[in-house]
Amino acid sequence: MFKKTHKGSGFGDMLGTLVCIVALMLIVVSMVYFFKILEIKRNINTYARSSLLVLEQQGSLNETDIEEISNKLTNLGIDRNNIVITYNNDNTTAQYGEEVIITIEVNATYEELGLSPYVSELIGKNFKYKTEYASISKK
Repeated sequence: MFKKTHKGSGFGDMLGTLVCIVALMLIVVSMVYFFKILEIKRNINTYARSSLLVLEQQGSLNETDIEEISNKLTNLGIDRNNIVITYNNDNTTAQYGEEVIITIEVNATYEELGLSPYVSELIGKNFKYKTEYASISKK
């Protein structure tokens, strides 16, 4: 009733299983890096959004606000020289009812962000990200 239909040494079956396990491990490791990159992008968006709330209330950002954003981005591993923060397109003060815009651009290597140098070979040399938020001034 239960006859064994496949006679094999088992080595081929084991090799196939081993290849599948290695492939799955590679996928899992790459997903860890993928989620790390998404976390960095989420943090940048959070900093931009919180700065937009300040920009809505004040109409502009002072040096302390910009320095605070830069420090938070530096804590993520981004070099301070590779951070560009602009507001209201030309860093001017917006009046009540005018549109306020904050733009944050970052450029970093994946090694600076704490990721493996192999990530650079797989997905590119640099992490480039630009986010822009807009609202209406309430000043």
